[in-house]
Amino acid sequence: MTAQRFLFLCPDISGPAGGAAVIYDMVTTLRDAGRDAAVVHGHAGGHYPDYPTQVPRFWDDRLLRGRHHHTRRARGHAKLYLAQARNQLRKGDNPKLDLRRTDVIIVPELWLSDALSAYPDQTLCGLVQNPFYLLDAHATAQARGQDLSRQIHTFLSTSDICHDHLDLIGAPTPLKFRVSMHPDKIPFVDTKDALITYMPRKRPDMARLIHQALERRGQLQGFKLQALDHMPRTQVIEHLGRSQFFISLMHHESLGFPAAEAMAAGCVVIGFDGLGGAEYFDHDVGFPIPEGNAFGIVAQVEQAIAALRLDPHCFDTLRQRAAHRIQDRYPTSGFQAGVLDCWATLERNLSNNRV
Repeated sequence: MTAQRFLFLCPDISGPAGGAAVIYDMVTTLRDAGRDAAVVHGHAGGHYPDYPTQVPRFWDDRLLRGRHHHTRRARGHAKLYLAQARNQLRKGDNPKLDLRRTDVIIVPELWLSDALSAYPDQTLCGLVQNPFYLLDAHATAQARGQDLSRQIHTFLSTSDICHDHLDLIGAPTPLKFRVSMHPDKIPFVDTKDALITYMPRKRPDMARLIHQALERRGQLQGFKLQALDHMPRTQVIEHLGRSQFFISLMHHESLGFPAAEAMAAGCVVIGFDGLGGAEYFDHDVGFPIPEGNAFGIVAQVEQAIAALRLDPHCFDTLRQRAAHRIQDRYPTSGFQAGVLDCWATLERNLSNNRV
C-alpha cells in the first residue's frame, strides 16, 4: 500500500444506493491497485448493506460536529448532543478513525461546506455525483463565507452533467471518470413475462398515482405491475430480467442507475431521465417522457402494451440497441481505468503541493 491514505466519507444508508456503491467501488479499485484507501461512516455500524466484498471501514463524528458548527449555539449543541447519543446506541465493528495529518479526504458534494469546518487542517477533494447537491453546497458555502473553488484541492466528477456544473462554480480543471452500474453482471433476457416494474424510492407519491391509474384505466391487457423497493441488488436484477417494461421515475440524477440497469436487462424503458440520465436515455433506446408528466408515462405504457400485442417483436431492435449502449459506455473495466487515471493525476498534483 502507498504511504498516503485516501479516506472516503460515505452516507450511512440502510439499503441500496448508487452513490454509496460508487464510493465503495472506488475504494475497492484503489486498493486493488495498491493504494491505501478506506470508507469513513458516521458511526460504528455504518456500512453498505448490499456490497459483495469486504472494504476497510472507519467511523468518525467530526463531520457531524462540523454540520452543527454554523447553527445557533444553543440549538446546535442540543441537536449535536442528540445525534451523538443516537450514534452511541448504534453498535458495529468499525474502528474509530485515527486521523493523520497526511490523510486526503474525499468528500461527497453535499457535505463540502460541512467538511471544511469539520476537517480544517486536511486536504479535501470533492466527489461530485449529483449536480443539484453541488449547487446546494455551493450556495451554503457562499452563505458561510467559504470558497469551494479555492478551498477544495481537487474535484472529481462522474458524469457529463456534473462536469458541466463544476464549471458553473469555477472549479479549476476537475477530473472526470465514468461510473459503472456493472452491466457485465446484468444478463440480457430475451423472453419476458407480462410484467411492468418500477422503483418508487425517488417519487413515491407519483409512483403510487401511476400504478393506480394504470390499473384503473383497464388497458394493461394482462400485464402486472410491481414495485422494486427494499430489495437486494440480486433480487432487483432478477425482476428486471423478467420485466417487459420498466417505468423510470428517476429524479435529480447525475446519471441514474435504474433505467440503465433495466436497459441492460432487456427492458423497454419508459419515463423520466432525471436530467443526468439524458447522457444515455433518448428516443433511440427508449421512451423518455418530459419531466413531471405522469400522464405521459401512463399513456406511453398503454401504447407500448398495445403495440406489443399487435407485434410481439416490435421492440426487439430497440431493446438490443439499448443494452449495447449501456454495455459499451459503462463497463466495469472502463470505470476502473478511469478512476486510476484520475488518481495518477491527483497524486501528481498532491505531490507538487507537498500534501
